Amino acid sequence: RRSSDLAEEKHKELFEELVKRFKVEYHAGGSTQNSVKVAQWMIQTPHRVATFFGCIGTDTFGEILKKKAEEAHVDAHYYEQAEQRTGTCAACITGDNRSLVANLAAANCYSKEKHLDAEEIGRAH
Repeated sequence: RRSSDLAEEKHKELFEELVKRFKVEYHAGGSTQNSVKVAQWMIQTPHRVATFFGCIGTDTFGEILKKKAEEAHVDAHYYEQAEQRTGTCAACITGDNRSLVANLAAANCYSKEKHLDAEEIGRAH
């Protein structure tokens, strides 16, 4: 059986509970960021030619996401804000069964005006 759901209020603590109870693996993700990671993997070198812009919270999951994007050699530029936590997706895989619960959270908070139009981003590209 395969299922995927957007997180509801009842799921909000699921992500931290999984970290406490199980050995988890972290991967920078989301459909666009996954595509950028694959493009960078295909290019190989030079590193950091595939660029991603997104939004994260100022939290532990945001720090993990930055580290994982760096490990994948992706040129990631995150708009960091404190109103929402970093988006997460919990995947439970047992045999051929897979269940996903996605909490978009900060991913919905991206602001072109506050980030992409910022002076330092414009100079970087």
